[in-house]
This record gives sequence, C-alpha cells and structure tokens, in this order.
Amino acid sequence: MSIAFDHPWTLLALLLALPLSWWGWRSLAWCSFGSTSLGLALRVVVLALLVLALAGPAIDWRSDAASVVVVMDTSASVPMELRTQAEASIRAAAAKRRAGDRLGVVTFANRPEVVSLPVVDVAGTLTLHAGNSGATDIAAALRMALAVVPADTATRILLVSDGNSTVGNPMEAAALAEASGVPIDVIPLRYKHTNEVIFERIAAPQRARIGQSIDLRMTLRSIGTATGRIELRQNDEPVDLDPDSDSIGFPVSLDPGANLVTIPAVTHSSGAQRFEATFVPDDVTLDAVAANNVGAAIVFIGGIGRVAIIQPDGASEGSALADALRRGSIQVEEFTCEQAMRGGLTWLAGFDSVVLANIPRWSVDNAFDRALHAYCHELGGGLVMLGGPESFGAGGWIGSETARAIPLRMDPPQSRVLLRASVALVIDSSGSMGAPVEATGMNQQEMARDAAIAGLRSLSRLDEATVIAFSGEPELVAPRGPIGDGTALARAVSGIQPCGGTNLFPALDLALTQLRASRAKSKHILVLTDGQTMGDAADGIKLARRARAEGITISTIGIGDGANDQLLQSIAREGEGRFHPIASHAAASKLPQVFIREMALEGRSLIEEGYFQPTVLDGMTGPLAGIQALPPLRGYVLAVPVNGLAQVGAMIRSKEGNDVLLAWQNYGVGRAVAFTSDLSGRWGAAWKEWSGFQQFSEQLMRWNMRPADDRSLETTVTVDGEQATVRVRSLQETGALAPTMRVEARLVDPNGKVNDLPLRQVGPGNFEGSFSARQVGAWMVSVMAAQQLVDGAARASTSHTAVNVPYAAEFRSIQDDGLTLRRIAERSGGRMIELDQVPFTDLCDRGGLTPAQSSSHIWDLLAMAAAICFVADVAWRRITFDRKDLQELTKVMTGGAQPTHASNAPPAETLANLRAARARARPGSS
Repeated sequence: MSIAFDHPWTLLALLLALPLSWWGWRSLAWCSFGSTSLGLALRVVVLALLVLALAGPAIDWRSDAASVVVVMDTSASVPMELRTQAEASIRAAAAKRRAGDRLGVVTFANRPEVVSLPVVDVAGTLTLHAGNSGATDIAAALRMALAVVPADTATRILLVSDGNSTVGNPMEAAALAEASGVPIDVIPLRYKHTNEVIFERIAAPQRARIGQSIDLRMTLRSIGTATGRIELRQNDEPVDLDPDSDSIGFPVSLDPGANLVTIPAVTHSSGAQRFEATFVPDDVTLDAVAANNVGAAIVFIGGIGRVAIIQPDGASEGSALADALRRGSIQVEEFTCEQAMRGGLTWLAGFDSVVLANIPRWSVDNAFDRALHAYCHELGGGLVMLGGPESFGAGGWIGSETARAIPLRMDPPQSRVLLRASVALVIDSSGSMGAPVEATGMNQQEMARDAAIAGLRSLSRLDEATVIAFSGEPELVAPRGPIGDGTALARAVSGIQPCGGTNLFPALDLALTQLRASRAKSKHILVLTDGQTMGDAADGIKLARRARAEGITISTIGIGDGANDQLLQSIAREGEGRFHPIASHAAASKLPQVFIREMALEGRSLIEEGYFQPTVLDGMTGPLAGIQALPPLRGYVLAVPVNGLAQVGAMIRSKEGNDVLLAWQNYGVGRAVAFTSDLSGRWGAAWKEWSGFQQFSEQLMRWNMRPADDRSLETTVTVDGEQATVRVRSLQETGALAPTMRVEARLVDPNGKVNDLPLRQVGPGNFEGSFSARQVGAWMVSVMAAQQLVDGAARASTSHTAVNVPYAAEFRSIQDDGLTLRRIAERSGGRMIELDQVPFTDLCDRGGLTPAQSSSHIWDLLAMAAAICFVADVAWRRITFDRKDLQELTKVMTGGAQPTHASNAPPAETLANLRAARARARPGSS
C-alpha cells in the first residue's frame, strides 16, 4: 500500500505552519501554556489537513482478487443441449474459485445483454436470451464484456460459443482485449451435422407477363444422399406440382454437394407474386436443421390494374365499389384485416391500389400501419381511405403512419370539437414488468410504454391525459393536461422503468382524483398490470363503483399469465369498461391496438349524420373530371384538408362551415385519396343507384392506381450471403444506354422502416448499391430516376423490385468454427478449454494476469476532518470553563450537592481577569 498525490507541489503550503505558529503564540500569550499549546495544535492541524486535501492524496494498493466475465452464445445455431452442458460445467468450476473472486455473465446472439455484473454470487441462467437469436455478433459481445470489467481485480473473459459469427469482426474485439490486458479464454461448443440439406436460393426472373410460364431454379446443398419432395406455395397458396399423385410435392433425389432443381410456374394474376419452396425430407434423420429448408423469391407480374379492398370481417363496405370496378375490367379482390396483415408489405406491393373501407386503426398492427405508409410513399402504390363510423379520426387513425399519407388532417380545429375526453393511464411499473417477451427483444414494460404512446397519439391534441405509474407507491408521471403534440407525454411515458412491488389501488384512487377535477364530458381510466396486487380486492371494487357513480369508466388490461384476471374483470365490469386479457406472447404484440381502441372509444365523436348535399368545386380534373354533380349523403366523418398539400374536389356545406368530402394528393411516388363518407347502405345508399357511379368509381381508382413500371428502367437485386447488391440500368427507347441520369433509391426493410439507399454510377446509365440483408423477410427497393434524353426531353421513371430472405444466416452453419475461436484465444493471450475439461479448470487462473492496482482518493475524508478540527478550534477560543464550576456542575448532574455559589455574581478572580483583558485590548496598550 502506498500514498500518492495528484498535486504534490501543493504540499509546500505546509511551510505556512511556521508563521502561523509564531503569530498564534503571540496572540494567545495571555492564556496558560497548556491552553496555548492546544489552540496552536488545532490551528496547525486544520492547515495541514486542508493542504493535504488540496494535494489530492490517493491510497494505492494491489488486489489479488480475480474476475471472470462469461460470454455465452445463445444463438440459434448452438444446440440447446450444448448450452445446458456448458452452464452446468461453468457453475461447477466456478464453485471452486477463491473467496473474493467474482463472476459476471453476458449472453448474446444478434446483440449482447448483461445478465450479471461481476459479483461473488451469480443468479440467473446462462442459456436464455431475450433478443433475436437469428444472428451472432461475437465482436459486440466481447466489447460488452470489456465494458463491464471491474477495475479493482484482474480479469479474464470466458467466451463460450460455436464461433460462427454472422455480424461484426471478432478479431477486432480480440485485439481490443489484448490492448486492455484482458485475456479471452475460449470454450468451443463443438458440433457437426453429418446429415443436412440447405436450401441455398431460388433464382427467378425479376419481372414477367401475366400468364407467362417462368422457371424457378432452386439450389439445394446436401451433405450426403437424401430424398424428399419440394412443396411450392404462391402467395401462401399451395401449388400442385404433381397432379397425378396424392401428394402436391415434386419428388427429388439429392446427391452430395450442390443440386439444381428447376420447376416451371405459371402466373395468372398481376402484381408482386411471392414464391416459397420447401424441401420436405423422406427421412427426417437426414436433415438436422429444418429452418434452412426454405427458399423464396418475388416476381413482379405486369397486367391489368389490380385493386385490393380491405374491409371489416363479415361486412360489405366496399362491395359496391368492387362491383363497379369489375365492370370496368379492373381486377378487384376483397380481404379482411387479418388476411391483409398476414401478407404485409410484400402482399401490398402486388396491388396497384389499396382501399381501406371503414377500417379502424385498432384492427391493424403497427407493422401493417407502417407498411401502408411505405406502400404509398416508397413503392408508388395508390391508397384510398373510405369513411364510416370507424374510419379517419373516429377510428383512431390520428397520429398513425398511414395518416401521414392521407390528404386530410383527422384532428379538426378547436372550433369543430364536439366532445372532449380526459383519459388516465395507470401503468404497472413493478419489477416483474421487466420480464422479457419471447421473440420480441423487448420486456413487458417496454411493450407497455410503446402501446401507451401509440394510444395517446391517437387522441386529439385538445383531449386530456394523465399518466400514473405504480409499483409499491403511485407516481404521477404526467399530471392531467391537454395532449398537445404528444411529445412531452411520450417523453414522460418513455421514462417509466420496472422496479418494486405491486400496489394498484392507491394508483387507481389517484387517477380518480385527477379525473374528478376535469370538465371533460368523457372520462376514462385504463389500467395495465401484470400481477397480483397488495390490498383487499374489495377496495378495488369500491373504487370502481365510486368511479361509475361519478361518471368515470374503467377498463383493465391483464398482461401475463400471472395476472389476477378475476379482480381486473370485476373492476372493469363495475367501472362499466372492458377487460382485455393479454396472456400469450402473441397477444402482447397487439397491446398498441388495445390502447388505441380504448382511446378512440372514449374520445370525441367526429361523425356528422343527417341529410347532406355535396358540392363539386369548379374546374375539377383528375378523379372528378367531367362530373358536375354528386348524389346526397346521410353522414360523413369530420376532417380538414392538409394545408397546401391536398386538392379538395368536393365539399359538404354544414351549419358550422364547409367540410371536406373528397380530397387527393401525390405523396412520395404514390397517390392518396380520402372520401369521408362511405359507399355502402349506411350513408351512401343513393350513390349505388346514381347513374354516374360507374364513371366516378373508375376515374377515382384509375387516377389513384400505380402506373406500370417504365420498361426503360431496369432494377435487379442479387443476394450473396448476407450482402445484397442492387443494380439499376437505364435504357432509352432505342435500347441505347441513357447518357445522363439522376437516380435516387429507397430501401424498405421487413419491418416497414424506410432508409435511403446510396447508389454509385459504375458506367453510362448503370448504377449500383448494396445493403446488408440480415433480417428475415421481404426487402423492397424503390428507384426513382430523372434522365435527359438525346432529343433534350426529360423523363421521370420509377422501378420497384424486391428480394426475400427466407431464413436467418445463422441456420447455414453445419458445424462449429473452432479455427476462429483458437485465433481469438491466441490473439488475446487466452486459453482453449474443451467443454469436458471445464470443471477441472481454474476459471480464475492468475497465470498471465497482472494484479490489479486499485486507487482511492481520500481528499474528502481529510476535508471533513479539517472541518471537525476547525469547529473544535472555534469552540476552544469562544468557550471558557472554570474548573470549580465544572466540578459543581458534574455534582448537580449526577444528583449530588447543590452548587455553592448561591448568587449570580461572577467570582472576584473572574472579574479581575476580564478587567486585565480589556486593558490589554485598548489602543496603545502593550
């Protein structure tokens, strides 16, 4: 142990102790020798302590303790039995470590997660991981382990993996560990699939004509000889490849190595056609990993216009429109929300226009909401929203991604507000809300936060909201107030973190207090909790009844299979609300829809019903070209135009002003139309009998539909491993390459997120770009080009293509990569430890480790000691005690004799001393 100073030159100030002592001795000459010595000692000690504190002293010592950070691979390529065996062996070896040694755990797959910081006793499992297991990033996991290495012990990292990294460069992380002096020991999880068939790819043309026969060239790699059949699905519908047998599959025999199988397919409909082929082995023991038996391709088929009408299950909201379009030779298909969501963005891309007929926002999930926006803005599709009691703002579309494309603002101005709502969100933030939700990469608290924010955004900016989080005690996260743009509320909700117990009823009472002061006509409480609550259940029932008596409704959401559904259902029933059980992981993904529905049902009424005569504005072209008058309507949904962007074609004159009936706009590379009434028997019965309905329907949809891709712009995508390459080639009408051209590209990932895709010019009219296609699903590429032709004319072109990743690259591994693991260990100075040697190996081996040098600053302790001595010095100078007085005071306090001084007059000796001191203090006295 040693002491060092950050600012050693400051110690020279200790020389001030000499003049301080001399001056102090003269000023205290009237005191006794003992008192003077004590006073001087206190002052010198105060000075010394302050100088030492300013010098920044630190105590350095060497630690013999060691820490091991276990980095466990939980990706899908590692067999679970190997993970379990590794955990048992590591725990057995860790039990033999010395007292004071620590153990930390980091699990990883696509991303790392700290399970435990280095501590003496480790809780939790080493084999499970909440994130996506379809990729492996060893480099990120090692960097995370280095970040949690303690500074006061020597440390080793123990990497437990198969070595198959699909993301990042693990050797860079090994070099970083070497520079940090932290060796990486490696336990290789060894395996080898001796019987395996991998579906490597399907090669298909990017484009084809309707009715054309195309060849699907499939490449399958087999480790050994295998037999089976290939089953093909087109847009999720099975294709019978063997009509002469009972099986719909095509029989194949595979030799060791690469096998090419060609299957012809005929397309009978236009749009994006998704082909998915699956190899089904005759003997499952000849195929160890079933996940890599799938191949997929997307082909864009040209043809007549194709329209999808999405309507509520069992309803006929768009039937009249569908009949009119079919009479106009436009291909129309009708779907429910569930059918549409199963297809996602890839399915949408197969249509030239999509119609939402009285579809509420809570009927679709967040992914499909994003897909609708990307379909219009990035892929150039046409989007139409028809009105109805559950459409536009009345259907909770306020603040959605789809609403950005619609040419109307669904949140009308304050002058048209019909009913204001006040909503209180009561969200469980107990520790159990930190439990991960399988296959989402999120925990229950994160899902609840995202769902609450989505629900709040679906309300009007003039509505009120209160947010309360509760664990052991309620916390008013956001007091009651207008929602506004929702930014402040979203920020407040995002800060809710899981911690503590569960006590619902005080939070419910606080919500009642907040809403009781509101002047809104509609008041609603939405409770989300995942477990049993403290307190008597009868108290919750009483609160619900009290709320009902005060005109406040309560709905409840029970998340997790441990929720007290009976209590929550009783509270919702007594509070005249609804109960939503979210017991499964699949149901948890629908939380945003539940929140949005609850908010919309308690929000403002935006519906106008009565008898209305629409008016066509003068000079209309586009969808209303040639149409002079429109039939009457029985209702519509209130909305206002988007300033400066939308073109309004028809209005409805009401007592409060002019309201929009029909508006349209160009949005991105697509087009969007809003019709605030419906075309069914509820509000638009007269329209179905109108003689101009056929013309109106055809013109509206033909203007909205996506135009066919310009054949002068060719876009292709090829995939090699995880890297996808986009190639754009532009041709003039003569077939020559376009000499000058400006190209922009957008990439839409399988989640619907849009990113710019940089392209570089590699030749005249030729451009290339690339992206990492790690995520499973369809990747859509939209290209927009502006080119100058040889005759000086300008042309704008668009092209769309797609590539499908059928399974994660993780499933391409058939054995471990021991060579990479050995290189990691050798580069960092670590050891290779076989799995069967772990229990007999000292995980905290000090060999090759430099003992940790720890340092602790003590200036704060010295400053505190100086303060204490300073107070003692002041007390010594200001307080004087007589020895006889102290003796008598002690007798009195201990119950002895009474004090001998009966009067309050000071003793003669004390008076004499005071007079002498006063005389010395006079000016001129010596």
